[in-house]
Amino acid sequence: MALVNWADQPAERTIARHALGLPPGVPLLAFDYWGQRAWVERSDPVPLGRIAAHGVRLLALRAHDGGPQLAGTDLHLTAGGEVSEWTADARRTTFTLSVGHRAAGSVWLWLPAEPAAA
Repeated sequence: MALVNWADQPAERTIARHALGLPPGVPLLAFDYWGQRAWVERSDPVPLGRIAAHGVRLLALRAHDGGPQLAGTDLHLTAGGEVSEWTADARRTTFTLSVGHRAAGSVWLWLPAEPAAA
């Protein structure tokens, strides 16, 4: 989701959960593409933070189920659309990235516990 602040001054922005098609109380896994951070958000409306004058906040917002989950990547503006395969269970998480070209970048995961190995 991209939020543009067209104003000549910084602005705090929020979005209501119903505007995202989510019922109240559903936790969100949020990823800020340019800020390169992920967090679980439970507020309604969802605080999207301060956006600079004429700035853009690019976020990936996903329903958070508490299990292993992709928070986002910095390989594409979709922050995860390049994940072509994903398998997760209580012991293992595996995924495949299909970027279509040689690329370097980072992947942010939400894991319910510290990984035993990476």
